[in-house]
Amino acid sequence: MGKGKHKVLLIDDSIFMRRKIESILSIGGYSIAEASTGREGLEAAEKEDFDCIVLDLLMPDMDGFKVLEKLRAIRNTVPIIIASSDIQDSAKGRCFKLGAFDFVEKPPDKEILLHKVHIAIGLNEEGGTLVLSDKQNDVLKEMINIGIGKGAEMLNVILATHIKLEVPFVRVLSQSEFEFDVKKNQLDSLAAVNLSFKGDISGNVELVFPKESAANLVAALIGEEPNSMSLDSIRTGTLSEVGNIVINAVIGSISNMLNFKLAYSTPTYVEGDYEKLSMMIRKGANSVILQARARFIIDMFAVTGDIVLFLELDSLDKIFTIIERVSNDQ
Repeated sequence: MGKGKHKVLLIDDSIFMRRKIESILSIGGYSIAEASTGREGLEAAEKEDFDCIVLDLLMPDMDGFKVLEKLRAIRNTVPIIIASSDIQDSAKGRCFKLGAFDFVEKPPDKEILLHKVHIAIGLNEEGGTLVLSDKQNDVLKEMINIGIGKGAEMLNVILATHIKLEVPFVRVLSQSEFEFDVKKNQLDSLAAVNLSFKGDISGNVELVFPKESAANLVAALIGEEPNSMSLDSIRTGTLSEVGNIVINAVIGSISNMLNFKLAYSTPTYVEGDYEKLSMMIRKGANSVILQARARFIIDMFAVTGDIVLFLELDSLDKIFTIIERVSNDQ
């Protein structure tokens, strides 16, 4: 579908702001429909399919939170971008909890708004589940928690010390959004073990450390000082071996939970910046992926790392299908 055929619904009680946002989106070639009240917006969304909705929060007849909640009930997958002057974290958090795709501050910056709408529509065209329902988000996080917990258990056995875990987060990214995210990450000294898997689902898992943490972990494993001259010669093998054990524990527990059959690749050790590491999981220009990240901390050895899971869109859809099937059987 050409960009000129993409339809965006703009819901805002301010005619001034509607004209401003319309002028920005027109530059991008989008077709605009307008609603001056929340009720008009809901009626328009019920009658016609839109590729994206831009929604104001502060409206007199029905506030944007209520409109957002009702829109999610009638249009579950259309991406909704909130455009508001209320930029409090509490307001943003409430929007995301209700299913907003993204948030822009009023008056919107032209480049930022066009970028966010472009990303939202691009994801929508791929058929992705842009807005995770509470159930989907909860199951995914629990799935990751179980996997990370198994990986931490293996580290605990190897190192005989407590592994502190942080709550994982999950998000859906287009390829261009992922590249934008990569460019924001300035870490240029990383070490990672990467393992790909395929079968009923496919994706990648990375065990990622700042290089100093990687050196500390290897030193703890082999009983040498982190600045030992001999450390570099065995770091690759040691980290690959440990990474293989931890990653297999993570993926194994997830595949067992979902009853999936998977085949694993040989782990690959990579050093460099985030740009280089990210090349391991990049797909086609139009790909959509789910990124799930969980941080672990080993205080005794001054080690901090991330376990990052990337799933391709069709794999994510298979997981959601199983979630729905199990829920319906209960």
